[in-house]
Amino acid sequence: MGVAGSRRVAEVTMELPDRESRVEPSRLRTAALMLITVVVAFLALDDITTDNASRFGFERFALLCCGAWLFLVSARLMRGHRALGLISVGLLALAAVAQREIGPGTRPGLTFEYVVIVTSLAWFAVLSGILAVLGWRSRGRLATRTGH
Repeated sequence: MGVAGSRRVAEVTMELPDRESRVEPSRLRTAALMLITVVVAFLALDDITTDNASRFGFERFALLCCGAWLFLVSARLMRGHRALGLISVGLLALAAVAQREIGPGTRPGLTFEYVVIVTSLAWFAVLSGILAVLGWRSRGRLATRTGH
C-alpha cells in the first residue's frame, strides 16, 4: 500500500462515526420515549383508578407494554450505568407487584401500592431527564472534538 492508499484509509477512518456519536442520538431518543412511556403509564393508571368500568384490559395491557419497554431500557442501562439500571429494575419489580392492588376507587395516600407507583413514575421521569442530559453532553463533546 502506497502513500496514497494509506492516506485514503486514514480519510475513510476519520469519516466513520465513533461509538460515542452513535450513542448520543440513541440516548436522546430513549429519553423522549421514556417520558412518553411514563405519561402513558400515568394515564392508564389514572383511568383504572377513576373509571367505573369492571374490566381494564386495555389499560393493563398498556401498563404491561410500558413495563416491558422500561425493563429493556433498564437492562441496557446496567451495562454503562449499573446503579441507575439496578434502581430501575428494582422499582419496576415493586411496581409490578403494587399495580395489582390498584383499582377503581384507589385514593392517593401513604399505602404501599400508591407510594411505589408514584415513586416509580417519578423515577422514570427523572431518569429520562438524566438520559437527555447525558445525550446532550455527548453531543456537545462530539461537536467540540470534530470542530463543528
